Amino acid sequence: MLIYPDDRVLVAVMNNLDDWRRVQDEGWYRIPVKHTPEPAPHIDWLAFYQTKIFREDRWAIHFYARVLGHELLTR
Repeated sequence: MLIYPDDRVLVAVMNNLDDWRRVQDEGWYRIPVKHTPEPAPHIDWLAFYQTKIFREDRWAIHFYARVLGHELLTR
């Protein structure tokens, strides 16, 4: 997997372990609508910035993933 200079990367701030488990176990990440710019931009990659809840791995991006698609869902 190569990231090209023109690829768009969204940095997701991971401050919730349930969200991180969902990324790992189910292979998807939720972006709250209130944090999504209008119109929703095309995103090629997600990078996961780990906050203090990750202890030794905090304050860094250790994981990233190619975006294969997206859906708009309601709760």
